Amino acid sequence: MFFESELDFNNLKPWISNKQLDGFDIVTSLSYKFKNGVFSYKPSDELKRVCNAPPDPGVYLIFKNSLMENNLLYIGKSENLFNRIAYGEQFHSKRRIVWRELMAMLNINSLAINWFQTTDNFQTIIDSRELDKRILTLYRIKYSDLPPWNVRI
Repeated sequence: MFFESELDFNNLKPWISNKQLDGFDIVTSLSYKFKNGVFSYKPSDELKRVCNAPPDPGVYLIFKNSLMENNLLYIGKSENLFNRIAYGEQFHSKRRIVWRELMAMLNINSLAINWFQTTDNFQTIIDSRELDKRILTLYRIKYSDLPPWNVRI
């Protein structure tokens, strides 16, 4: 493969094509490197109750219905995963409100939120902003676009 390891983004070249990234799964690659978790959110849920993310720095990926990469809706980062996911805003509205509206509008039954902690015992593995940028770059190369919720709907 063209990476020294699956998470060695330093060797990422601008001429890598989406064809070369076939079979490269972002979630699986992140799961090997970072402490992570996942939870499901339905419109009837109270977001702060179902969110199991820690109050630590990291990145999170939001999927419609399942954790399949082609269902990826959004890639985000935070210095406090729990607060950002449970109480944060998206599209200038509280997530707990806007997610319900978008799910109804787009006929999405549930969201799967997969989070990855970028610190370990208070040691930074990688800055969450840098990891977010690298994941977005990989996704953009592979799919020739950003995830739909990373651009305003």
